Amino acid sequence: MSIRSVYEAILSSGDVAIDVGAHTGKHAIPMAKAVGVDGCVYAFEPIAEKCARLIEYSLQTPDVRICAMNACVGEKSGEVSFTYLPDDPGKSAIHVRQKLQGDTGTLKHERVVPMVSLDQCLARSQKVRFIKIDVEGAELSVLQGCSNIISSCAPIIHAEVGESPLSAHGIEAREIYQFFASKDYVVFDIIGTYIPTEEGFLQSIAAGQVYDYFACPAGSVDMVGLSAAAASVWR
Repeated sequence: MSIRSVYEAILSSGDVAIDVGAHTGKHAIPMAKAVGVDGCVYAFEPIAEKCARLIEYSLQTPDVRICAMNACVGEKSGEVSFTYLPDDPGKSAIHVRQKLQGDTGTLKHERVVPMVSLDQCLARSQKVRFIKIDVEGAELSVLQGCSNIISSCAPIIHAEVGESPLSAHGIEAREIYQFFASKDYVVFDIIGTYIPTEEGFLQSIAAGQVYDYFACPAGSVDMVGLSAAAASVWR
């Protein structure tokens, strides 16, 4: 199972998807192809240079609808200081992980970028089917800022979760699991393993074997044989 196999199985023409931490569109572009011109992908990327490439692609490709925004996503709208690492852009973050903070050999560009919350940014009438989150430790803030979308649309959610990025933000992995539980969501890892308990989630994070997790409304998934099944069971 891969992130792409999941959203390509879930999304169909006319759906709305959200890509938080879109970079240059590795996932936003195939998402947009899956939802077609009747749907839309909202893509958020705080690195202006990366976001510009995605905007250029969307303008030059008439058969996709990607609404790209140069912004961070969090619990509230405003502005935030963001650290861009040009030598390793995938680890750029609001708070870079501890190992990189003291690395004098790593180039760091501090920028002030807009911060938006998904609840405030998207119209309530839109039916969000899938949300992908890759924000280097700021996942909980993103989730808290789309609480209304989760309650009203019940989207399937992907989140990349790692111990080191979370600790840089002062967040514990248990807070991610507890948030999903509060929404009556269940959690699976990228391999398809169902994680029914908070302790199991903490053990998975600590093991560091996988970093990608999916959450979906309880009862919406056939759990039997999921670990060996394709993403189509999520529909």
